[in-house]
Amino acid sequence: MLSKWKPGQPFYDPMCGSGTFPIEAALIGRNIPAGYYKRGYAFQKWLHFDNRLWNQIIKKAREEISHERLSISGYDNVSANIKLSQQNSRRILIHEYVKFKKGEFCDFMPDGPGMIIMNPPYGERLDEESNLESTYELMGDVLKSNCQNSDAFILSGNSNLAKHIGLKPINKLPLKNGKIDCQLLHFPIRDGKYAE
Repeated sequence: MLSKWKPGQPFYDPMCGSGTFPIEAALIGRNIPAGYYKRGYAFQKWLHFDNRLWNQIIKKAREEISHERLSISGYDNVSANIKLSQQNSRRILIHEYVKFKKGEFCDFMPDGPGMIIMNPPYGERLDEESNLESTYELMGDVLKSNCQNSDAFILSGNSNLAKHIGLKPINKLPLKNGKIDCQLLHFPIRDGKYAE
């Protein structure tokens, strides 16, 4: 939501892991309320719970769900992650609105301009951090080379690694990912040189 992504815009996550960002985008794009697929809530056991009113709310929410096609894609280089993403999307019945595909990040090429959101590894241990520097450099190279006229958002939990992206973010929003302090970095990828 912080990216201001709109459902008519292509959405890409080239490091999707278990599919969280593409699945959330599909739920937003279809106007499906949070918790819609949950079977029951504790408030339904309250003494004055109004089941009739609750059914009206559910009916209204169901009527407002969009069935428009969406262009949402998630990629990961680990087959097990792709399988898990597909299972997660099937579990909440949005598998027809999001595509998951195995692919290396170095080969990432969006079908056209759109919104790119990713949550790369943070390298929580010192020995991991030095191994990830080349991954972050690759992110910057691929974004510059293959993703012109797109907006890229990277959730970074490691400011040292983020410097290796080699691009200057126009915005840094402080966030938390669990207990980890993060920043959501916004990189508009445009043709030509960046002008301040």
